[in-house]
Amino acid sequence: MVQTNARPQDVHSTILIEKLSEGWSPEHNGWPQELMRRFAGQLIATTELLDSSEENVLQFMLSINNICLRGMNAIPCLVLGGSQNIDF
Repeated sequence: MVQTNARPQDVHSTILIEKLSEGWSPEHNGWPQELMRRFAGQLIATTELLDSSEENVLQFMLSINNICLRGMNAIPCLVLGGSQNIDF
């Protein structure tokens, strides 16, 4: 169990994910953002936090410009994820 006074950047990634899997609220400031930061670090990406004001929701934009698929270096790609329907 994670101590309530532990800082998110001080815990192992496994513990961070375990704690967040139980859910979080806006009062858990820093925990979901730390997961976002670590995810971006592994992909050598940049992130922009869009919203973290709802319970169990973290919206962010992830720029993964450094990932190249063989033969796809000149083809732009957009990846969307989420739990709501998006109409274009």
